[in-house]
Amino acid sequence: MNFSFIEIIIFLLIFSIFLISIRMLKGPTIWDRLVVLNVLTSKVILITIFLSLYYKKQNIMSEKNAFDLLDIGITYALLGFITTVLIARFIERKEHL
Repeated sequence: MNFSFIEIIIFLLIFSIFLISIRMLKGPTIWDRLVVLNVLTSKVILITIFLSLYYKKQNIMSEKNAFDLLDIGITYALLGFITTVLIARFIERKEHL
């Protein structure tokens, strides 16, 4: 079997998501879990970027559709940032109560 560089990177990213998910379950504080959520968001964005490159390279999708995955990654990054900020503000306010 001949795996391309992009396939190996995608596999390693999926494996790292599995390991990070374990950390999310074991995190001693809510802040640790929030950091893990932010890292998971980053990993998913990287996977969408590498899938876009892989699909374009293998001609699985047209060039336009492959680059639509990049738009999805950018949108997911924005949603991940907003989610992280909102959860952090909620936790911070809850501690002051």
